[in-house]
Amino acid sequence: MIPQNGEQLEIAGKTDIGHKRILNEDNLCFSQELGLAIIADGMGGHEAGEVASRLAIDELHSSIAQQGEVCLEDNCAGYRHYHTKSTEVIRDSICAAGEKIHALNRERGHSDGMGMGTTLVAAIVDVASRRLTFANVGDSRLYRYRNGVLEQLTVDHTAYQVWLDTGRKGPAPKKNIILRALGPWPSTNIDIGTTNLISGDILLMCSDGLHDWVSDNAIQNVLAYMGCVKAGCEALINLANDQAGKDNVSVILMRYN
Repeated sequence: MIPQNGEQLEIAGKTDIGHKRILNEDNLCFSQELGLAIIADGMGGHEAGEVASRLAIDELHSSIAQQGEVCLEDNCAGYRHYHTKSTEVIRDSICAAGEKIHALNRERGHSDGMGMGTTLVAAIVDVASRRLTFANVGDSRLYRYRNGVLEQLTVDHTAYQVWLDTGRKGPAPKKNIILRALGPWPSTNIDIGTTNLISGDILLMCSDGLHDWVSDNAIQNVLAYMGCVKAGCEALINLANDQAGKDNVSVILMRYN
Protein backbone atom coordinates (compact mmCIF):
# COMPACT_ATOMS: atom_id res chain seq x y z
CA MET A 1 0.00 0.00 0.00
CA ILE A 2 1.32 3.44 -0.95
CA PRO A 3 1.40 5.71 2.12
CA GLN A 4 -0.73 8.61 0.91
CA ASN A 5 -2.80 10.57 3.39
CA GLY A 6 -6.33 9.41 2.68
CA GLU A 7 -7.76 12.60 4.16
CA GLN A 8 -6.06 14.64 1.44
CA LEU A 9 -7.27 12.75 -1.60
CA GLU A 10 -10.90 11.69 -1.76
CA ILE A 11 -11.85 9.42 -4.69
CA ALA A 12 -15.08 7.84 -5.89
CA GLY A 13 -16.36 6.49 -9.18
CA LYS A 14 -19.36 4.91 -10.84
CA THR A 15 -20.35 3.47 -14.21
CA ASP A 16 -23.88 2.95 -15.53
CA ILE A 17 -25.30 1.23 -18.60
CA GLY A 18 -27.83 4.01 -19.32
CA HIS A 19 -31.37 3.51 -20.58
CA LYS A 20 -30.81 2.45 -24.20
CA ARG A 21 -27.79 0.12 -24.40
CA ILE A 22 -27.94 -3.59 -23.70
CA LEU A 23 -24.24 -3.76 -22.77
CA ASN A 24 -21.94 -1.53 -20.76
CA GLU A 25 -18.68 -1.18 -22.70
CA ASP A 26 -17.26 1.28 -20.13
CA ASN A 27 -14.88 0.15 -17.40
CA LEU A 28 -13.14 2.07 -14.64
CA CYS A 29 -10.92 1.64 -11.63
CA PHE A 30 -9.43 3.88 -8.97
CA SER A 31 -7.01 3.49 -6.07
CA GLN A 32 -6.66 5.97 -3.23
CA GLU A 33 -3.38 4.34 -2.17
CA LEU A 34 -1.82 4.77 -5.62
CA GLY A 35 -3.50 8.09 -6.35
CA LEU A 36 -4.62 6.42 -9.58
CA ALA A 37 -7.84 6.72 -11.60
CA ILE A 38 -8.68 5.26 -15.04
CA ILE A 39 -11.73 5.25 -17.31
CA ALA A 40 -11.90 3.26 -20.55
CA ASP A 41 -14.80 3.43 -23.04
CA GLY A 42 -14.84 0.35 -25.25
CA MET A 43 -15.59 0.49 -28.96
CA GLY A 44 -16.75 -2.30 -31.21
CA GLY A 45 -20.17 -3.46 -30.05
CA HIS A 46 -20.33 -7.10 -31.14
CA GLU A 47 -16.54 -6.95 -31.62
CA ALA A 48 -16.22 -6.89 -27.81
CA GLY A 49 -15.58 -3.30 -26.86
CA GLU A 50 -16.19 -4.24 -23.23
CA VAL A 51 -13.30 -6.74 -23.47
CA ALA A 52 -10.97 -4.03 -24.81
CA SER A 53 -11.86 -1.56 -22.06
CA ARG A 54 -11.52 -4.20 -19.32
CA LEU A 55 -8.18 -5.40 -20.70
CA ALA A 56 -6.88 -1.82 -20.85
CA ILE A 57 -7.97 -1.13 -17.27
CA ASP A 58 -6.47 -4.33 -15.92
CA GLU A 59 -3.17 -3.95 -17.78
CA LEU A 60 -2.74 -0.31 -16.79
CA HIS A 61 -3.64 -0.83 -13.15
CA SER A 62 -1.42 -3.90 -12.82
CA SER A 63 1.58 -2.23 -14.45
CA ILE A 64 1.30 0.96 -12.40
CA ALA A 65 0.67 -0.93 -9.16
CA GLN A 66 3.77 -3.06 -9.68
CA GLN A 67 5.89 0.07 -10.05
CA GLY A 68 4.15 1.94 -7.25
CA GLU A 69 4.03 -0.59 -4.47
CA VAL A 70 7.77 -1.09 -3.99
CA CYS A 71 8.26 1.56 -1.35
CA LEU A 72 7.53 0.09 2.07
CA GLU A 73 10.79 -1.80 2.44
CA ASP A 74 12.75 1.16 1.09
CA ASN A 75 11.51 4.03 3.25
CA CYS A 76 9.31 5.18 0.38
CA ALA A 77 12.19 5.71 -2.03
CA GLY A 78 10.31 3.57 -4.52
CA TYR A 79 7.21 5.67 -4.03
CA ARG A 80 9.14 8.85 -4.79
CA HIS A 81 10.64 7.23 -7.88
CA TYR A 82 7.17 6.10 -8.99
CA HIS A 83 5.88 9.66 -8.92
CA THR A 84 8.97 11.40 -10.32
CA LYS A 85 8.77 8.96 -13.24
CA SER A 86 4.98 9.08 -13.52
CA THR A 87 4.94 10.32 -17.12
CA GLU A 88 7.08 7.37 -18.21
CA VAL A 89 5.09 4.96 -16.06
CA ILE A 90 1.75 6.03 -17.50
CA ARG A 91 2.99 6.14 -21.12
CA ASP A 92 4.63 2.71 -20.99
CA SER A 93 1.61 1.16 -19.28
CA ILE A 94 -0.87 2.53 -21.83
CA CYS A 95 1.32 1.44 -24.75
CA ALA A 96 1.50 -2.08 -23.31
CA ALA A 97 -2.28 -2.18 -22.96
CA GLY A 98 -2.76 -1.08 -26.57
CA GLU A 99 -0.35 -3.72 -27.82
CA LYS A 100 -2.21 -6.48 -25.97
CA ILE A 101 -5.57 -5.46 -27.41
CA HIS A 102 -4.11 -5.20 -30.91
CA ALA A 103 -2.55 -8.65 -30.59
CA LEU A 104 -5.95 -10.07 -29.63
CA ASN A 105 -7.50 -8.38 -32.66
CA ARG A 106 -4.90 -9.97 -34.92
CA GLU A 107 -5.54 -13.38 -33.34
CA ARG A 108 -9.20 -12.93 -34.26
CA GLY A 109 -8.31 -12.17 -37.87
CA HIS A 110 -8.85 -8.41 -37.87
CA SER A 111 -6.69 -6.17 -40.04
CA ASP A 112 -5.27 -2.89 -38.75
CA GLY A 113 -7.96 -0.32 -38.02
CA MET A 114 -10.58 -2.98 -37.36
CA GLY A 115 -11.79 -4.99 -34.40
CA MET A 116 -12.30 -3.90 -30.83
CA GLY A 117 -10.73 -0.85 -29.26
CA THR A 118 -11.09 1.54 -26.38
CA THR A 119 -10.62 5.17 -25.48
CA LEU A 120 -8.87 5.85 -22.20
CA VAL A 121 -8.15 8.61 -19.72
CA ALA A 122 -5.85 8.05 -16.73
CA ALA A 123 -4.52 10.20 -13.92
CA ILE A 124 -1.93 9.83 -11.16
CA VAL A 125 -2.05 12.25 -8.23
CA ASP A 126 0.99 12.71 -5.99
CA VAL A 127 -0.45 14.28 -2.85
CA ALA A 128 2.94 15.10 -1.32
CA SER A 129 4.18 17.19 -4.26
CA ARG A 130 0.71 18.36 -5.40
CA ARG A 131 1.47 17.00 -8.87
CA LEU A 132 -1.06 15.62 -11.32
CA THR A 133 0.04 13.48 -14.28
CA PHE A 134 -2.61 12.57 -16.83
CA ALA A 135 -2.94 10.88 -20.20
CA ASN A 136 -5.68 10.29 -22.75
CA VAL A 137 -6.47 8.53 -26.00
CA GLY A 138 -9.78 9.22 -27.75
CA ASP A 139 -12.61 11.25 -26.24
CA SER A 140 -12.70 10.20 -22.60
CA ARG A 141 -11.92 13.39 -20.70
CA LEU A 142 -10.31 14.91 -17.62
CA TYR A 143 -11.56 18.21 -16.18
CA ARG A 144 -10.36 20.33 -13.28
CA TYR A 145 -12.84 22.36 -11.22
CA ARG A 146 -11.05 25.21 -9.43
CA ASN A 147 -12.47 28.33 -7.81
CA GLY A 148 -15.82 27.90 -9.51
CA VAL A 149 -14.40 27.33 -13.01
CA LEU A 150 -14.52 24.04 -14.93
CA GLU A 151 -11.57 23.53 -17.29
CA GLN A 152 -11.03 20.63 -19.69
CA LEU A 153 -7.42 19.44 -19.35
CA THR A 154 -7.47 16.83 -22.12
CA VAL A 155 -8.08 17.31 -25.84
CA ASP A 156 -10.41 14.94 -27.71
CA HIS A 157 -8.97 12.86 -30.54
CA THR A 158 -12.01 13.11 -32.80
CA ALA A 159 -12.85 14.36 -36.27
CA TYR A 160 -15.12 16.93 -34.64
CA GLN A 161 -12.23 18.35 -32.58
CA VAL A 162 -10.07 18.60 -35.71
CA TRP A 163 -12.93 20.46 -37.42
CA LEU A 164 -13.06 22.92 -34.49
CA ASP A 165 -9.28 23.37 -34.46
CA THR A 166 -9.05 24.01 -38.22
CA GLY A 167 -11.62 26.78 -38.43
CA ARG A 168 -14.93 24.91 -38.72
CA LYS A 169 -14.77 24.66 -42.49
CA GLY A 170 -17.56 22.70 -44.11
CA PRO A 171 -20.21 20.68 -42.30
CA ALA A 172 -19.40 19.48 -38.80
CA PRO A 173 -18.51 15.78 -38.60
CA LYS A 174 -20.21 13.55 -36.07
CA LYS A 175 -18.76 13.76 -32.59
CA ASN A 176 -18.35 10.00 -32.29
CA ILE A 177 -15.74 9.64 -35.06
CA ILE A 178 -12.68 8.64 -33.01
CA LEU A 179 -9.24 9.20 -34.55
CA ARG A 180 -7.15 7.53 -31.84
CA ALA A 181 -7.91 4.45 -29.76
CA LEU A 182 -6.11 1.55 -28.13
CA GLY A 183 -6.34 -1.72 -30.01
CA PRO A 184 -7.22 -1.19 -33.68
CA TRP A 185 -3.65 -0.16 -34.60
CA PRO A 186 -0.23 -1.53 -33.57
CA SER A 187 0.61 1.75 -31.80
CA THR A 188 -1.22 4.92 -30.87
CA ASN A 189 -0.05 8.42 -29.99
CA ILE A 190 -0.80 9.23 -26.35
CA ASP A 191 -1.26 12.75 -25.01
CA ILE A 192 0.39 13.21 -21.61
CA GLY A 193 0.34 16.28 -19.39
CA THR A 194 1.28 17.42 -15.90
CA THR A 195 0.05 20.23 -13.72
CA ASN A 196 0.08 21.30 -10.09
CA LEU A 197 -2.88 21.07 -7.75
CA ILE A 198 -4.09 23.46 -5.07
CA SER A 199 -6.26 22.73 -2.07
CA GLY A 200 -9.90 22.46 -3.07
CA ASP A 201 -9.27 21.25 -6.62
CA ILE A 202 -11.77 18.71 -7.91
CA LEU A 203 -10.80 16.43 -10.80
CA LEU A 204 -13.54 14.95 -12.97
CA MET A 205 -12.86 12.07 -15.34
CA CYS A 206 -15.65 10.83 -17.60
CA SER A 207 -16.63 8.97 -20.73
CA ASP A 208 -18.55 10.67 -23.52
CA GLY A 209 -21.78 9.42 -22.00
CA LEU A 210 -21.50 12.41 -19.69
CA HIS A 211 -19.93 15.22 -21.69
CA ASP A 212 -21.90 14.56 -24.89
CA TRP A 213 -25.22 14.99 -23.11
CA VAL A 214 -24.61 17.24 -20.08
CA SER A 215 -23.48 20.86 -20.43
CA ASP A 216 -20.44 22.29 -18.69
CA ASN A 217 -22.71 24.60 -16.71
CA ALA A 218 -24.76 21.68 -15.41
CA ILE A 219 -21.58 19.81 -14.46
CA GLN A 220 -20.25 22.91 -12.66
CA ASN A 221 -23.44 23.18 -10.65
CA VAL A 222 -23.11 19.60 -9.43
CA LEU A 223 -19.47 20.07 -8.43
CA ALA A 224 -20.17 23.38 -6.72
CA TYR A 225 -22.86 22.03 -4.42
CA MET A 226 -22.05 18.34 -3.94
CA GLY A 227 -21.15 16.98 -0.54
CA CYS A 228 -18.81 14.01 -0.81
CA VAL A 229 -17.36 12.85 -4.12
CA LYS A 230 -19.49 9.70 -4.03
CA ALA A 231 -22.63 11.85 -3.98
CA GLY A 232 -21.20 13.92 -6.83
CA CYS A 233 -20.71 10.80 -8.97
CA GLU A 234 -24.28 9.70 -8.30
CA ALA A 235 -25.61 13.14 -9.22
CA LEU A 236 -23.68 13.30 -12.50
CA ILE A 237 -24.73 9.80 -13.54
CA ASN A 238 -28.37 10.63 -12.77
CA LEU A 239 -28.10 13.88 -14.71
CA ALA A 240 -26.74 12.10 -17.79
CA ASN A 241 -29.50 9.50 -17.65
CA ASP A 242 -32.17 12.15 -17.13
CA GLN A 243 -30.91 14.13 -20.14
CA ALA A 244 -30.80 11.22 -22.56
CA GLY A 245 -29.55 7.95 -21.15
CA LYS A 246 -28.60 6.91 -24.68
CA ASP A 247 -25.05 5.86 -23.83
CA ASN A 248 -23.05 4.18 -21.13
CA VAL A 249 -21.74 6.76 -18.70
CA SER A 250 -18.75 6.59 -16.35
CA VAL A 251 -17.51 9.15 -13.85
CA ILE A 252 -14.62 9.39 -11.38
CA LEU A 253 -14.25 12.35 -8.99
CA MET A 254 -11.13 13.18 -7.01
CA ARG A 255 -10.98 16.02 -4.51
CA TYR A 256 -7.63 17.26 -3.28
CA ASN A 257 -7.55 19.01 0.10
